[in-house]
Amino acid sequence: MTDRTPTLDDRALEELLTRLAEEIEPPSDQELAVAARAAAAADREHVLQLSGRNGAPARRPSRPARWALALAATLGVALVGGIGIGRSLTDTAESAAAPLLPAVAPAFRPAPGWSVVGGGIDVPPGTHAVLAANVPIDAHAEPLSLAPQSVLATLPADGVFVAVSGRAVPGAPERTQLGRVPLTLRDAEEATRWVGAQGQERALAEYVLATRAHGLDLDVRVFLGTSEPSRAQLAAAQAQLDRLVVRSAANDVTIAARPTLVRWGEPIALSGAVAGGKAGERVMIEVRECGTDYWRAVDAAITTSGGQWFSETMVGISGALRARTDGGTSAPVQITARPGVILNMLSGPRTRVSVVATKSFWRREVVLQRYAPARQRWIPVQRVRIAESDGAGNFIWNQAYFTARLTKGTLYRAVISNAATGPCYLAGFSNMARR
Repeated sequence: MTDRTPTLDDRALEELLTRLAEEIEPPSDQELAVAARAAAAADREHVLQLSGRNGAPARRPSRPARWALALAATLGVALVGGIGIGRSLTDTAESAAAPLLPAVAPAFRPAPGWSVVGGGIDVPPGTHAVLAANVPIDAHAEPLSLAPQSVLATLPADGVFVAVSGRAVPGAPERTQLGRVPLTLRDAEEATRWVGAQGQERALAEYVLATRAHGLDLDVRVFLGTSEPSRAQLAAAQAQLDRLVVRSAANDVTIAARPTLVRWGEPIALSGAVAGGKAGERVMIEVRECGTDYWRAVDAAITTSGGQWFSETMVGISGALRARTDGGTSAPVQITARPGVILNMLSGPRTRVSVVATKSFWRREVVLQRYAPARQRWIPVQRVRIAESDGAGNFIWNQAYFTARLTKGTLYRAVISNAATGPCYLAGFSNMARR
């Protein structure tokens, strides 16, 4: 069958549901109940929130849309065994209250030759941070922290890297006006930071400062690319410190996702906060999928006390998620996806593998592997190419058949490699099965 994506209709979806029922072990009553509650709640809240109507009755989705929701819920249970749904619902709804995100944040005034990053930094909850350097900073480095080893290890001898984090002072009045923070390296504690691979470490000069300004407790760390900086290098670092200010962050919004590596159909628990701590603010969740250059809304949430918000979504392909309010947009969080792979032992000599994703893998190679206990490794048994690729809506059902004779009692799995799924998916691994 050729690679195609037909129009979503009842017949196509019912055929896929029938095929799915033949290939997977039926979920338990408890798993189905969890999936049904999650799908029904997502259905109601999604339509209500995206339409902007907090109290008006939401229009019930069409029958094909309801079939799609049911299929997504069923596949979620089949592919992740109900673990993802149970974990995300528990962790999101019952997590402890995160610290309030302060309404002010540290920042640097712009200057020629300096790179500044103010989002996507791995810091504790309730903290704003900003990074600056006189060399380029990779804003997509993983992870980008207050002392990123990937940046420090490659910092040139004349390089300067500054990291500032700020937490709200308990009981301090809000100060949202822009304000300079007077700091000097002469008041800093000096130390030596060793960076680089083991056996190839190099010494950097590190200066540590702490102060309180405009309702924030600030922690400032300055790294220089040598343990014996020159006067010119110290002057450059001080000049950047002179550009440190505290600005208004009233519209700042953050986002965190768990997990960030998912299988197709696995739910993602999202959380974050909006600076200022107001309840009842609308937060839109947007996605930019692999292969596209635009953002689209996929969900919405309403802030609770302390400005916190919680949501849950699914992605069918690798990409990025972000949160947006009327006045601000969060740094994106990267999500990496694997396709769903289902191995089914049929009667007779044939074994079927199904690969579920939002794109076709027609003619891509899938490998059947057996587990060798003595060698503690997986051994290739047979390689075949996907011969069927069909789909409806947001998913494509890819299918292939293995004909190799299987040994009774041996453990088998199917694998589709990175080369076959890339660049928008990582390799996929099926359930393990015995003949």
